[in-house]
Amino acid sequence: INRFASPSSTISNDQERKSTVQNILSYVDQKFAELNITYVLWAGTLLGAYRHHDFIPWDDDIDIMVSLENVDKFRNHMLVWAQREQLQQQTYFNTTNTAKPKQKMHRNNSRYQWIIRAGKDSEIIMAKVVDKENGYYVDVFTHQLSPEALRGVIFDKFKGNHFESKMMYPPKPCVFARKIYNCPQDAEGVLKIFYRNDLGIPASKKRLDVYKNLTVFQGTTDRIDD
Repeated sequence: INRFASPSSTISNDQERKSTVQNILSYVDQKFAELNITYVLWAGTLLGAYRHHDFIPWDDDIDIMVSLENVDKFRNHMLVWAQREQLQQQTYFNTTNTAKPKQKMHRNNSRYQWIIRAGKDSEIIMAKVVDKENGYYVDVFTHQLSPEALRGVIFDKFKGNHFESKMMYPPKPCVFARKIYNCPQDAEGVLKIFYRNDLGIPASKKRLDVYKNLTVFQGTTDRIDD
């Protein structure tokens, strides 16, 4: 990931960092909506949506989960995008020295890079979406069929947990950093399994300055209060 980070990054404070990461999530949310791909907030991001309706203060990335039935669709779209980008790059290099300035084709200048992972743990975190200017990213997780092949049960290899499908889907709207995204149908139930019923602020973190004026909620909401 670091190879995409710009050494001249101007991010200098926590608010800029959060804004940068949320912009990646907004971009992913928009793309998945266009492709009709189902996802939910996951792991620390889901806990932040539940406990603060916002980031956990020390988080510096975003976690989402793509439903198993959408994995092939997602990978196929990524393949098409990669082939299109490769063609654009080839056209750019082939015409750079011969075409007139107004006729030149330019390389893909998107700020965001989709990375499909392969090899170790790629069945857990299947992809990353990286802000090439700053190196921050969204992790795209996926779950697996339960090893016991129980009907209506899905398996999260990351933590070794089992969830009933009805706890996850269909997703429901939730607030994260004053925008609406998707959370599991039973966010609290999922989090209690994921974090072994411990959804509070860790004692070691309570003394941090960032928690002194931080609002703590208990549960997700689909309404953005003024």
